[in-house]
Amino acid sequence: LRNYELGARSRWDQGRLQLDATLFYIDWRDIQLRLQTPDFFNYATNGGKAHSAGIELAVKWRPTQSLDWQTSITWQRARLDDDLVVLFFGTAPKGSPLPGSADWTVSNLLTYRFDGSRAPTLAVSHQFLSGGLSDLNSAVPGATPNRQGNYNQFDARFRMSFGSIDMTVFGTNLTDKRGVTRTVSESNGVGEGILRPRTVGVTLNWHH
Repeated sequence: LRNYELGARSRWDQGRLQLDATLFYIDWRDIQLRLQTPDFFNYATNGGKAHSAGIELAVKWRPTQSLDWQTSITWQRARLDDDLVVLFFGTAPKGSPLPGSADWTVSNLLTYRFDGSRAPTLAVSHQFLSGGLSDLNSAVPGATPNRQGNYNQFDARFRMSFGSIDMTVFGTNLTDKRGVTRTVSESNGVGEGILRPRTVGVTLNWHH
């Protein structure tokens, strides 16, 4: 495994705006991969050469003392550089996407601090993950692909302090999206991992 990175950072507007950019290239030799036989037996194998190349951009902006915005965007291309033979299944051709990789990842965080003795703070976050394959069996021509990703998730938190107690009201997966995080072939069908359903709650933290 060889990992190459080249980055740059710049600050503007008296430090209120920060821009980061990183180019990366990962070179695998004999990459270890998890595969599956037609009778659903999992095994590990070395898959020859593969690479991942991309760019990550990150922005931090504080337009006022109360408001912060952070965002990051990553584009990557993670691919096999050699054909991969999947036992009793076929061949995943050179150029197939690596399992679990997403070409695009986007995250945003918006934080607002209200005036007041209780230090009320609202944070809203968003994440996008583009679609991809869950395994390289899915890259074999003619196979039914197991897919994952291609969803947005929105969360929110509101925090206030009461002396030694912090209270947070939170909501996760606000749109109740059934995003697929992984798909696995099983003897009785296909199993999917999905995002946790919309959850709303309150937490109390005591400190001294």
